[in-house]
Amino acid sequence: MTHLIAATLKRQLKWKNTIIIQLALILLTLFMQFLFSGYETTLVSSEQIRFGVASEDTHPAATLLINSFATNENFTSLFTVVIDEKDSVIDQFNRGTLDAYIIIPEGFSYGLMYYENKPLSIYTHADNPVKNRLLEGVFNSYSEYVTAVDLTTLSLYRTMDDAGSTDEAKVSANEQFSVEMITAAMGRGRHFTTSTLSYLPKITTLHYILLALPLSLIAFMSIGFGLSTLESRQTSTFKRLLTTGTSPLFIVMAEIIAQTLQLVGVLLPVVLAVYYTADLSFAGSAFLAFILCSMLFVSIWRSVSYMFKDAQSLSFLATIVTSLLVLAGGGLIPFVLLPLMVKKIGVFSPIYLILRLAITGVGSSFVTLGILMSLFALFVSIEVILIKNTPVLEVLK
Repeated sequence: MTHLIAATLKRQLKWKNTIIIQLALILLTLFMQFLFSGYETTLVSSEQIRFGVASEDTHPAATLLINSFATNENFTSLFTVVIDEKDSVIDQFNRGTLDAYIIIPEGFSYGLMYYENKPLSIYTHADNPVKNRLLEGVFNSYSEYVTAVDLTTLSLYRTMDDAGSTDEAKVSANEQFSVEMITAAMGRGRHFTTSTLSYLPKITTLHYILLALPLSLIAFMSIGFGLSTLESRQTSTFKRLLTTGTSPLFIVMAEIIAQTLQLVGVLLPVVLAVYYTADLSFAGSAFLAFILCSMLFVSIWRSVSYMFKDAQSLSFLATIVTSLLVLAGGGLIPFVLLPLMVKKIGVFSPIYLILRLAITGVGSSFVTLGILMSLFALFVSIEVILIKNTPVLEVLK
């Protein structure tokens, strides 16, 4: 295998092109660092949940309810409440500045008073499972409170209003009443044990770019190895190797290893930058991500090349598909800044999965690692089968 790896590197490695790509990568990294200056992202954050509220209900009771949430210390210690117009709240959510939002429809207060409750929908991002579960738990508890509330709520408000109580007094009384009702709904006398969760650290702009940009570059450069596989078939290289009795799996793995080493070699400046600017754990995850990305995309385009007879068609399709995977996976634009619809598609992109693996660490992402390795094994198996069953093309003249 060592001989095959060395032969593949000697045949395909071009030092001049490698140096040019390295310089371009450094310049592009600096440009993107400037473009997204100050940006920080995390897949799971210990920050407060940014919750948007828009109300179409003009009843005083609706205003009282919203103000109660916005000023209650127990609630605001967990949530940052943003009260705004409906269109503004939705726009902020789509831009990723809000984690969730709720629209209170017209007549909601009237429905509460006369037991014609209108269910409220809370909209969340698909890529925040921990925050979504927390939101669900909090508001399910509050919905239990709402179902337990009777006409005493309305009587309390009207009594205080007739007495000329201030808004501050109303809010305070409402909070005290809410606590009593929540206690009754959840079961008085129950005790809860709280534990501190270990949240993921943030990732800075520079480190995100040092991860995402090389992964994108690997994805595009791997297309060239798909084209070289097509060329090898056209020049009968595989046929000559098979006549020596060499196993097809042995040939494929040797070439993939050589091509992976070539791609990772191109990224040497980035590897050094990550090593000197981050802790060893993060640097190790990043290096593993580069290797996985190289092996996966090389195996993809090598196996796909067997469906084509000319390089132009393969190059066109591969460029289009890779561009979509890179853009949707957060390879060029930070993932959390992408529109929600793109995010829903992007979570299935190999680029996103590899980014997630690098950010969270291998120890927290065994499932993701298993998926990526399974995909790699699948495409390698496909190529081995195709080598055995696909006739060698004639040399193009």
